[in-house]
Amino acid sequence: MTLFNGTRDFSCYAIVDSGADDCMFPSVFATQIGLELTAGRPYLFSGAGSRGQLAYFFDIEVEIVGVLKYQVPVGFTHALDASRVGLLGQNGFFDRFNVSFLLRERKFVLEI
Repeated sequence: MTLFNGTRDFSCYAIVDSGADDCMFPSVFATQIGLELTAGRPYLFSGAGSRGQLAYFFDIEVEIVGVLKYQVPVGFTHALDASRVGLLGQNGFFDRFNVSFLLRERKFVLEI
């Protein structure tokens, strides 16, 4: 997928995560597209085994390469920096698309 901020863009990987509330990416990705992390809307969240994690949200454009480009609120957090992978969650992904998981085939189907 690709993240956009004006004329700057950054290609990255993201995991389709039905357990994530929001679309979140490592904070280092914000830097790659020229965002000042702490200028975003702060939001405290928790995940599996963690509490009190901080993310900063920005309304940016994202592109599912070869499928669709759209604007969505995205959180950037230090909590994902080690993974270097984003999460596509309920708000901003599952609420926009029909998603089916084909577990035996290890893939998913995205309907626009």
